[in-house]
Amino acid sequence: MNTSKNLTAAVWNLSSSCRRVLACTALSWTALHGANVFAQDAAAANCNPPFNATPITVMYQPSGASSYFYANAAHVWQKFGLQLKPIKIEAGQSELAALSTGSVDFAFLGGPPTLTAIGRKLPVKIIFSTNDVAHLEGLIALPASGIKRLADLPGKTVAVPKGSSAWVGMHLALAKEGIPIDKVHILDLSPNAIQAAFSNGTVQAAWIWDTWIERLKSLGAKVIALENAHGAVEPNSWVVSEQFLKQNPEAVARFVAALNVGAQGANRNPGVAAPEFSMLTGISSAQASEIMKAEPTFTIDTGLGSDSPLSFVNTDSGFAASLARSGAVLQKYGILPNAPTKADIASAIDVGALKDAKALLAGRCRVSASH
Repeated sequence: MNTSKNLTAAVWNLSSSCRRVLACTALSWTALHGANVFAQDAAAANCNPPFNATPITVMYQPSGASSYFYANAAHVWQKFGLQLKPIKIEAGQSELAALSTGSVDFAFLGGPPTLTAIGRKLPVKIIFSTNDVAHLEGLIALPASGIKRLADLPGKTVAVPKGSSAWVGMHLALAKEGIPIDKVHILDLSPNAIQAAFSNGTVQAAWIWDTWIERLKSLGAKVIALENAHGAVEPNSWVVSEQFLKQNPEAVARFVAALNVGAQGANRNPGVAAPEFSMLTGISSAQASEIMKAEPTFTIDTGLGSDSPLSFVNTDSGFAASLARSGAVLQKYGILPNAPTKADIASAIDVGALKDAKALLAGRCRVSASH
């Protein structure tokens, strides 16, 4: 959910840190999964005939991705013939740089990096969402701050990573409540710096997302408001490189189908994915479960339906419109010049991937839960 303050420039420069990430890709993947430390297989899937194994490179951020975590923990990828080479990063800058060079096949992007990718016409298509992270982001403050509600913010200092989805959500929520943003002292800090500032008492309030909210709660802070209760909608995205989509459309459908199984599993039994969520983010399994319980996870039916603000087929009030509102905030403050329109975003969505995955789940692959 975090992104660089200089997103637009970063797209065209594959940094040395990104190259190191790509070179060191698997981190402890073998240790995590080879040791079989996660829950036993939690979803039964039979694909007939079985698929030949397809290797894929997947870049992700360890937050707001419970469908991905569940698919890992329950070995869903293997059921769909996918061999993942995962790359964990902390910010959207490296993802955009890697996508621009074709170094990864799939990537999980927060709203601002998604908008930047579309605005820069990177060769990617949106194939799935994860959730509306407005349910997971918001204002958290120490009791000593004197902040008990949003109306208390004028004159106060709030730390937030500038240009992040939380920063966008803060602007949307305060605008909805009629609270002038220029009356609030906004302090641009990274999540790690925010935690350190809470610990040493130099900062008493922050606008941040799920995993960091849990860390700050352990320091005595209280959640004051979540964005979704104040009019904000902040969608995340799964994107695929257009080259991979063109060459491997069936593998893309399998990827989406596996994420859908992961989404349904995470909704039904978040405890299955909690150990992996915990290991990758540093929060406890109990905290991970609580985050997933609060997360209205995206599914194929969400995308193909017309009622949700994450709908892929409703341009007027669905995913494209929701993301365009975020883009307007980024453009207003000079972070994203020429933000994509609703039409631009809609054209970047590949609805066919959802439809193909749905047909796959209804035909060749049948999935049922074992719990």
